[in-house]
Amino acid sequence: MKKDQIKSRFKEMKGNAKEVAGKVIEIREPGYPGNIQNAHGNIAAAYAALQNEYKKAG
Repeated sequence: MKKDQIKSRFKEMKGNAKEVAGKVIEIREPGYPGNIQNAHGNIAAAYAALQNEYKKAG
């Protein structure tokens, strides 16, 4: 994994932790920061993986 992917996975993990905390204290709003951060981590990790594949091909 490259540096960008690792950072993205940490963002995803923090988002998951915030989601769990939100569920524990019963905050289930769709725009809750944990949900947003988790989605951002997923997208950023996918983008970093795509960049790595592009570099390997080129």
